[in-house]
Amino acid sequence: MIQKLKYTLIFSFIIIISSTSFAISKETTVPIYLAVPEYLKITNLSDSRLDLYATVANWGDIVEDSLTFNVESNINYNLTANFTVLSSLPGWQQYLILGSYDLLLSGTGGTPGIHNYILTFQLDVGLLEGLIYTFMEGQIGNIQITVSSN
Repeated sequence: MIQKLKYTLIFSFIIIISSTSFAISKETTVPIYLAVPEYLKITNLSDSRLDLYATVANWGDIVEDSLTFNVESNINYNLTANFTVLSSLPGWQQYLILGSYDLLLSGTGGTPGIHNYILTFQLDVGLLEGLIYTFMEGQIGNIQITVSSN
């Protein structure tokens, strides 16, 4: 009886092993789609304003101030900066500022990733302008930085 039980267990064990080894296995890949929305973002703006200082000693010089910022994006983009003179200034001061400023935007980018930029505003303090700018105080204009998708 024990002998018969022993052979039955061994035979059952062999059948179980062989049936599991010949079992059909099937793998299925189920895709999961991830949608990341397009984004453009200006970050790490080093300052909220630019300050220019001109004295009589600056006549004939160029005074300037700069700020840095980053653009983070996952798409191609365009970057522009525009300066507008305050409309509350007298017309002759507006004309003077418009004829003597330069706005420089340096940095490489326009492609996805994080890119560093430097924005520099320069004001040419010529001989006549030096006298006028020396006695000016307060805000002279606004700079708008725009980042947009291609």
